[in-house]
Amino acid sequence: MVLKHYFRPGRDDFRKALMTAMPQMLSEGAAPSPREQMRAILEEMTSRTWERNRSELLRLLDHI
Repeated sequence: MVLKHYFRPGRDDFRKALMTAMPQMLSEGAAPSPREQMRAILEEMTSRTWERNRSELLRLLDHI
């Protein structure tokens, strides 16, 4: 009853909910997926950056 008649989420709350559910469909500037981020890290990896890149890849794996 309360949700049906009284609950009116604000515009920001509504936008956040939609972006969480479907970010790529609703926004061209949506953040890349973890898979896309991982690919970019691997493509740019060098012998000097491998340790930092490894840490970042492991962090992204936790979000898949």
